[in-house]
Amino acid sequence: REPYEVLFEAYEPHISLDTVESLFDQLTTELPRRLKKVKEASTTIPSPFSGSFDTDTQRRVSEAVVTDLGLPTDASRLDISTHPFTVGNAFETRITTRIAEDDLTEALSSTIHEAGHGLYCLGVPDDEWWNPLGWERNMTIHESQSRFYENHVGGRKAFFEYLLPVLNRHFNGSFDDVKAEDAYQSVNQVKEHNYIRTEADELTYHLHVALRFELGRDLINGDLAAKDLPEAWDEKMESYLGITPPNLAKGCLQDIHWAQGSFGYFPTYTLGSLAAAQLNESMEADLDVDRAIRDERFEDILDWQRDHIHRHGRRFTTQRLLKQATGEELSVDAYMDHLDDNLDRIYDLTF
Repeated sequence: REPYEVLFEAYEPHISLDTVESLFDQLTTELPRRLKKVKEASTTIPSPFSGSFDTDTQRRVSEAVVTDLGLPTDASRLDISTHPFTVGNAFETRITTRIAEDDLTEALSSTIHEAGHGLYCLGVPDDEWWNPLGWERNMTIHESQSRFYENHVGGRKAFFEYLLPVLNRHFNGSFDDVKAEDAYQSVNQVKEHNYIRTEADELTYHLHVALRFELGRDLINGDLAAKDLPEAWDEKMESYLGITPPNLAKGCLQDIHWAQGSFGYFPTYTLGSLAAAQLNESMEADLDVDRAIRDERFEDILDWQRDHIHRHGRRFTTQRLLKQATGEELSVDAYMDHLDDNLDRIYDLTF
C-alpha cells in the first residue's frame, strides 16, 4: 500500500485516506475564498493582549486557568517548553506551554489546548488500565478535545468575561478597561502574517495543516526530496496563505513532528478540529455553554465530554464514536458554520 497511508493509520486507524483527501479538498476550496474576502475587508483589530507581560505571572495565570477548567492539582502539572505538548494517562497528566513576553495569547491558547489533551487522558476509566477502555481513542479524538477547549471554550466571548477578572487579579488591574467583546474579536481575528501553525487563527490553521499533509505525503512516498522541501514549502505557503516565510525557522523547520519521525500525524489536527466543532454544536443543544462559563461551572462542560467521549475509551471506532455523540460522522459542515459565524460577527462578511 501507499507508505504514507500506513503511517497515517498509526494516528488514525479508522478514517480512510480517501475520506481525509475529500475533507481537505473541501477546506482548500472554501478557506482561500474566505481568506481573500477577509484581506479585502482590511480590518485591523487591536489586541489588548499585546504588550509586556511578566513570564512568571503568565505561568501563574495559566495554572489558575487549567485548574478552573478541571485539571486536578494532585494529578497534573504544567511546565514550559519550546513546543507545547502533553503526556499522560488515566492517573496523571503533564502539560507544557510556551510563553511569549510580548503576546499573552500565546501562552493562553497553548495552555488551554494542552489542557484539553490532559483532561482527556484523565477522563478514561482508570479501573480499565491496560484494557482498551483505559486508553484514549486516537489522535483525531485527542485533537478534538484540545481544539474544542482552545477554540470552542477559550475562543468565546463568555470565556473572556471569565478570564479578564483573572488577568486583573494577576496583572494589578491592567485589563480594567478591556471589554470581553473586544478581547473575543482580537483573539478570533484572521492574522495578516500567519507563518506559525500553532499561532494561526481558525481560518488559516487548516491551510497550514493541508500543506503539511500534502508535502509530508510526497516526502514519504518518494515524490519530493528532503533537499527540495524548503522551496516546496514556500510555494505552498504562497499558494494557500499568500505569504512567504522569512526563514526556515518560520518555515519547514517550525514543527517537531517530522524531525521526530511522526509522519501521518498532521491531518489529525484538522480532523480533530472538525470533530470539535461537531461536539460543540451537539453540546450547545444540551446545555447553555456560555452560561456555564460565565458562572465558572466548567465541570458541566467537562462532564458532557466525559459522558460522550472520555468514558468510552477505545470501545468504538472514530466515526461510530462521533456519530453516537453528535448524530453524524465527520464532516466540514459544523466547522464551516462556526467559522462563518465568527467572520460575520468580526468582519460583517457572509458566505
